[in-house]
Amino acid sequence: MKGYELEAELVADCRRAAEAMSVVLEVAGQYRADKAGQDRGFPDAVLHAGGRSLLVEFKRPKARHSRAGRCSLDQIAAAERRRSCGVDTYLVDSLHDFVALANYARTGRPRRQLRTVLGEHNDTTTTGGDAA
Repeated sequence: MKGYELEAELVADCRRAAEAMSVVLEVAGQYRADKAGQDRGFPDAVLHAGGRSLLVEFKRPKARHSRAGRCSLDQIAAAERRRSCGVDTYLVDSLHDFVALANYARTGRPRRQLRTVLGEHNDTTTTGGDAA
């Protein structure tokens, strides 16, 4: 797995992958969101593919000389509010995770375990964009 020093490097790789996969990744500019009047805890991006829109939180993976990125309390609280409405927020800390999530968005079938901010995703949890 490629080591990322900055979360922005991971996001840049995922943007390139999204373009190559013909999916849309909209990244929210959230530097100091609380000062800009935005809701605190809103995810980093929204992935659109296969008629689905999935919320994505990017975190830098643990590297040799740095800690892994962690979700803030605001991010966890916001993810809990969304989950109560049947919407998951997916956690991505590698390009491999992003490609798996994009493929899931396109097909509706996870090929591997997908992580959410609140825990693991499996077939019994919500799909983030599917309406029942």
